[in-house]
Amino acid sequence: FDARPQAAVVDGAAGVWVLKPAGGSCGEGVVCSTSVQELLAAAMARRWRVVVQKYIERPLTPLARKFDVRQWVLLSAVRPKLVLWGFSEAYARFAQQRFALSDASLRDKFAHLCNYSIQKDAPAADDAIAENMWSQAQLAAHIDRIYGAGSFEARVRAGIRAIAVAVAETAARLDVEKVGHGFEWLGLDIIVGEDLSCYLLEANVSPDVSHSTAVTAALVPAATEDALALLLDEGHAADTDAPVAARRRSTLYGDPPPTPADGPAAAPRWDLWLRAS
Repeated sequence: FDARPQAAVVDGAAGVWVLKPAGGSCGEGVVCSTSVQELLAAAMARRWRVVVQKYIERPLTPLARKFDVRQWVLLSAVRPKLVLWGFSEAYARFAQQRFALSDASLRDKFAHLCNYSIQKDAPAADDAIAENMWSQAQLAAHIDRIYGAGSFEARVRAGIRAIAVAVAETAARLDVEKVGHGFEWLGLDIIVGEDLSCYLLEANVSPDVSHSTAVTAALVPAATEDALALLLDEGHAADTDAPVAARRRSTLYGDPPPTPADGPAAAPRWDLWLRAS
């Protein structure tokens, strides 16, 4: 554990692995298994065009349900400056069925795959988690109640941001060029361990931004409108939230810092997370 401090959370005792088709989406073709033979057979059936990951066996499970966090990020430039924006509001996507690592449970996609495209068809269990989704505020309240005030911001939110920066820095090493006002809007799927450590599951291009639930319906318009404001005019576009526009001018161009600063009730928005050469 000294060499791999994440081992207790990731490895666990069941020895579960997850196999995903390369370039897949919506949870299609995902296999969770403890059997090497089953995993090899699934990989061969897809001509080895798969991704295999160690399953995180000790995730945080509110109400005994597995969840992942969907965090939106924008890459607006890679050269000469790497510029990354993170949306201020993430959300949690839950599995409908109770979490377990038995062989029977591992075959239940409604217990292990948190994609809304799958969970919307799950047999009704209870309404404890409406539409199998929590807002960031709901998730933060749950975590702070169990782990202490400020735990979500200090440990989970900070972990998510560190992952996003690592993803951006990896993308910057690829041979990509910005064309015009081009950008990448990514959806990062992140698992939170029972010790509040954060792990990247995958980075999705063209993530779902439909009004599929009450949670996403409240976030998508703000994310879309604010993305247009910062992408088309690099932070100078008209903005109904004046402090946001002022902060962007300060962080991007060195203008005087905004006053007053945004308070906790500020509208959902894209925040500058990284600007590096």
